[in-house]
Amino acid sequence: MAIKIRKPDCLALLLIAVFLVAGLLALHQYGIVFDSPKNFDEGKTNLNFLLTRKTPPLMDQIMISFQIHGALFFMAADGMARIWNERFHLLGPIEARHLILPVLSAFLAGWLYTFLKRYRGAGTALLAIAFFLTYPRFIGHTFNNIKDIPLLAFFSLALMSFYDWVKTGRWRNLYTFFAALGATACIKSYAVIIPVILGIWFLLLTVRAWPAKDEHFRNAVLLRIKSMKFVLHCAAGAALVLIMIALLYMPVIWGLPDVQGYLASKWSFFKGIALREKPIWNIYSLTQIFYVTPVVMLAFAALGFVRVLLKRKKEALDLLWIVWFLVPVLLPCTPFFNVYGGIRLFFVFLIPFSVFTALGVLWLAGEAAKIFKTGKKYPALVLSALLFGTNLAGIVSTHPYEDTFFNALAGGLKGAQTKGIPFAYDYWLSSYREAMRWINANAHPKAMVWTIHAEGLDLLDYYDLRKDLRRWYIVKLPLPSNSYVIFPEVPALPGFDAGRKTQLLRNLKTATKVYRISRQGAVILTIYYKP
Repeated sequence: MAIKIRKPDCLALLLIAVFLVAGLLALHQYGIVFDSPKNFDEGKTNLNFLLTRKTPPLMDQIMISFQIHGALFFMAADGMARIWNERFHLLGPIEARHLILPVLSAFLAGWLYTFLKRYRGAGTALLAIAFFLTYPRFIGHTFNNIKDIPLLAFFSLALMSFYDWVKTGRWRNLYTFFAALGATACIKSYAVIIPVILGIWFLLLTVRAWPAKDEHFRNAVLLRIKSMKFVLHCAAGAALVLIMIALLYMPVIWGLPDVQGYLASKWSFFKGIALREKPIWNIYSLTQIFYVTPVVMLAFAALGFVRVLLKRKKEALDLLWIVWFLVPVLLPCTPFFNVYGGIRLFFVFLIPFSVFTALGVLWLAGEAAKIFKTGKKYPALVLSALLFGTNLAGIVSTHPYEDTFFNALAGGLKGAQTKGIPFAYDYWLSSYREAMRWINANAHPKAMVWTIHAEGLDLLDYYDLRKDLRRWYIVKLPLPSNSYVIFPEVPALPGFDAGRKTQLLRNLKTATKVYRISRQGAVILTIYYKP
């Protein structure tokens, strides 16, 4: 029997393929983030234990005591490095570790397309993945963040799989949900938000008594939930999640001398990271989305969200998109959830956000078709091209620092800095890679290379250094002659506050600015040379 391939399917496949190929080719342009050295070491230590079952050395035990996130993808990244870098020598150590990220992003886009095509049609599906894959901040994180992008993928997969189960009653969909939930839990404790979203969704479905046309669907779902078979399957699924956490979250813990004491200290450490010291209400997440989303996409997403929100007869999937979007976005506004580092801690909003954008485009195209008495196809193409083009423009204007993108409402990166918008700079220090490439190519012989803080030195350990050069972090001033200083334009870093920054800049008055990285009118990083 011949397989029928429709035009939207071909376009979706082409879009995902182009994204994947471009991503693989661009891997070498993206640097690691300041969390990466720690995460890479955690992956290596946990994977070594899985493979050997040997108690880790004391230094590794101390290092693991500061591990807070699950090691699943830290181990996956280390495994990729062992295969593609250490064994076959086809990729550098950084590229090998990041290899899984564009692959996972392409996989998520394909799953989203299939899901939306099944329930909302191929047109909506194609537009949603096009806007999703060209969201500048998504691009910025895809190529250098080995925890938040996997979290986005499996978090989204879990919710879509659960809806599949609700809609079809197939138990394999329910087990896919539990497997994805387990994988999410092995990445970050943020997985606890998944049952919160589903609980609120079911509550809303019950309160609004489901649309009349879905009465049969509602009764079928309720019968499945009340059945003993459902209870047994859920028990098996919960067991699967617990087993995955025990084996993959931090496997090295089972090789430590005092597991119980270690777990107690880990819980205390986790609370210190996750909870605010001074609980306050805020609009941090709303501000971030407002300023880091391309303006055209922001407008269409708002239009689509309002259209779905005001829809008189919302279907179950409509409510899921609303809850899925609102819970991650509004939770950081409460006094109980610690958020930092831009949008990455609530990045899971991006899937429903992209769907709302597609729905906004299609609705406006329909209205335009009525006004101009034409088919809906042409207005949809024009609006989609406008939106797609502005997203691409945002990527091009900031590449490879898309995680510093700010829209026209912020005035770009420079305007965001002027307005005092949080994290309007290269927070993750991925620009160190470009800085080191320049230094290796242009530095004077036997020069000294300095970073402004110790974590920066950890980053440089993963970048090649010309053999006649040396590097260290600034401990005391003044600096010796023949020195290069890698100076990121950041307000503060561990061990580098405003006072330290002023002191250092005062000592660099006699130095020369020899290289500068800028995007959207703002300086990201400067290299100083002291003769």
